[in-house]
Amino acid sequence: EHIGYSQYLQSKANALDTFYISAKLRIVCEMVNRQNIFSSEYEISSLDIILNYVESNIEKFENQSSVNIYYRILHTLTDPSNEENYFKLIDLLDKAENDFSNEELKEMYTFAMNYCIKQLNSGRIDYEGHLFQLYRKLIETGLIYDHNFISQWDYKNIIATSLRLSEIEWTEDFINSNKDRIDPVFKEVAYTFNLANLYYEKREFANAIKTLHKFDDALKKVADPDFDDTFYNLDSRSMFIKIYYESKEDDTLRATLETFKSYLLRNKKIS
Repeated sequence: EHIGYSQYLQSKANALDTFYISAKLRIVCEMVNRQNIFSSEYEISSLDIILNYVESNIEKFENQSSVNIYYRILHTLTDPSNEENYFKLIDLLDKAENDFSNEELKEMYTFAMNYCIKQLNSGRIDYEGHLFQLYRKLIETGLIYDHNFISQWDYKNIIATSLRLSEIEWTEDFINSNKDRIDPVFKEVAYTFNLANLYYEKREFANAIKTLHKFDDALKKVADPDFDDTFYNLDSRSMFIKIYYESKEDDTLRATLETFKSYLLRNKKIS
């Protein structure tokens, strides 16, 4: 009984260590992420001690997916030039699908996607493929859906990524099979905009323009007072310009450019 109780105490202490370290790393990841995005300032106490402890006891945490995953996420945030951390993170996430709630697992994948987006923004176009694979993983596992609904922004970002990779057939299927999973308030706006984008990439310019006009009509009907249409407006106006430029419709192009210029000067939300 004495030996059994000693083992129980040791197990309890080890479990508490794992819980504390993974919880601390999770919070620190969010702090560092917000510092990077919003220039927020946080006092992150005892981080070096925890990192040193994890690094010097790496075998002890070998089977503790939460510690390993947040440890790798933190390194993708603090040392983005070392791609090994990203690939180790993806490997760990693949093996840990049943270890976390859907909410926490999606949060972990979001860190991985943000890493890909940062790499893309720095000129690493090979990360477009990595980002697309992450989106596909979230779709296949159902993590992208919240009570069977998909955010209009996830819908838009997935389609933009797949089109940049010229995944035309896959995109067409995704647009149509997920249309009814968008919040009904935004369904027509999201569907028509993304369908127009597909037509543009297929160089079906007449269909793209016709669908963009349907999108404009749908946008005017959205009654949600919290809805910000800035991104849709920027992207749809840019698409009109690209179509008129590529169709060599010079007069229409010039008029559209002037209208766009006025919109940019009027809209105080745009930097």
